[in-house]
Amino acid sequence: MADDKVNLIESAILSQARQESKKIIDKADEIRKREIDTAREEDLEQMEARINEKSAGLRQETVKSVARVEIEARHEILKLRNQKTDEIFTRVADRLLQYAETDGCKADMLKRAASLKDFLDQSETAVLVRECDKDLGGEIVKTIGAKEVEYDASIKTGGFKLKNNMARILIDETLDERLLEQKQWLLQNCGLKVT
Repeated sequence: MADDKVNLIESAILSQARQESKKIIDKADEIRKREIDTAREEDLEQMEARINEKSAGLRQETVKSVARVEIEARHEILKLRNQKTDEIFTRVADRLLQYAETDGCKADMLKRAASLKDFLDQSETAVLVRECDKDLGGEIVKTIGAKEVEYDASIKTGGFKLKNNMARILIDETLDERLLEQKQWLLQNCGLKVT
């Protein structure tokens, strides 16, 4: 019977030890699970922060790349527009050079000079023309009573300028100036804007 009591006590102690052991193991499992969950959350937060950081960097690089491509495209469009405009106005300038050699052009220039006669003191006015237009310059001097003819290398296409140094007046009636005005008008009004 003493053995039975010992066995019973031993069994009770073992049972209690198993229960305590199970409580400790369960508590340890609970702590381990909580620690693992906490570590996972921290890792996820860190990963999310890194992902957000990398995404922001990629977005910024994408925006820069798109802006760079847009600027390059605008530059190319502007270059093409200017090239086409220059081609057109080079052809027009060639035709104006041909026109400048005609009697019609000379007659038109004389009419323009006559219409400006009253705006200047003719005795102090010089007529500026291309060197090859000295005859036209002489006819304008006679028409308006100007003092002299001067040659102006800046006049490429034809026409004339009236210069009065005393009054500080320069009237530009050159085909070059008309061509430049038309080019500026075209660029402003043609609808080929680069935005």
